[in-house]
Amino acid sequence: MYIYKVIAKGSVAHKLEHYKGKCSNLHGHTIKVMVEIGFQEISSPTNMKLDFKEIKKMMKKIVPDHVYLNEYYNCTDPTAEVLARKIYEEFVEVLAERLSLHVEGVTVWESEKAGVFYSN
Repeated sequence: MYIYKVIAKGSVAHKLEHYKGKCSNLHGHTIKVMVEIGFQEISSPTNMKLDFKEIKKMMKKIVPDHVYLNEYYNCTDPTAEVLARKIYEEFVEVLAERLSLHVEGVTVWESEKAGVFYSN
């Protein structure tokens, strides 16, 4: 099995309304998002299943950037866990027509040292 791993970044703001602490206030993060796309075989003369350029274009459309997450996802507590699941679901939708590709998972880092991985 092969797994593509591509990373993108986005600048986001949010507040966690049900959180007791500083994160209940409006604040921002530069998030890092990694999508992992798996496939079994390469059957093209280029020896590529998918061009990294194409994955980067998908990420540019899916990874939130310069948005207020509470409004963007219509959510009171848009945590890294919520982001990872929503971004995963969007990638699943985008790749639905490409039966030979599947989303292995999505990782969202809120900081350099803290992140969450989501897979279904």
